[in-house]
Amino acid sequence: MNDLDLKTKLYLYLTHTKVVKHEDVNKNIKLDIPSFGYDKNEVFIFKNYEEYKNYFLMFVDNINDDIINTAIYTKGKDGQIVVFASLCNYIIVRIIRSNSMMFYDSITDEQIEEIHLHGKLTPLEKVEEWEESDLCVPGDAVGSVANRCHAFENCHECLMEYASHKLEHERMDFRLVNSFVDEKEKKLTM
Repeated sequence: MNDLDLKTKLYLYLTHTKVVKHEDVNKNIKLDIPSFGYDKNEVFIFKNYEEYKNYFLMFVDNINDDIINTAIYTKGKDGQIVVFASLCNYIIVRIIRSNSMMFYDSITDEQIEEIHLHGKLTPLEKVEEWEESDLCVPGDAVGSVANRCHAFENCHECLMEYASHKLEHERMDFRLVNSFVDEKEKKLTM
């Protein structure tokens, strides 16, 4: 915030906004889901419009300038862009949801038949398999699954987006394992 002009700093102070740090912008990195949990008065500050646009491009493949311009709260004298953090990330999630639905609409019957010929599952069938087993999407220990829970309205929507990353999926192969019975059988055979 130190590099903002006095007028912009005063405006942010009078409107009770709080500046928070956004993910480091690198257009060569692709991230899954943005972080959530920002209050309604928290803002990101980007050095310029290009950095602001590249923030979106870390999460989605393309972006419409008219859409991202709606999240701009104010601009600094030197071209800095101030945006509401929660609105910015909400736009990203809406675009991800939209892209996911377009993916499912683009799958043809021929592609489905070819997937089945390989003995694999379509993304919709994979979602059904995960839901039947009451599974969540894979994640890591630092909270990416928690971000997904905040980003999507329900588990089905989250699974649909996750499955849309690939056209064909492997079937899950479960084996019923009972270690107590297995140990007992080993002792009897010895």
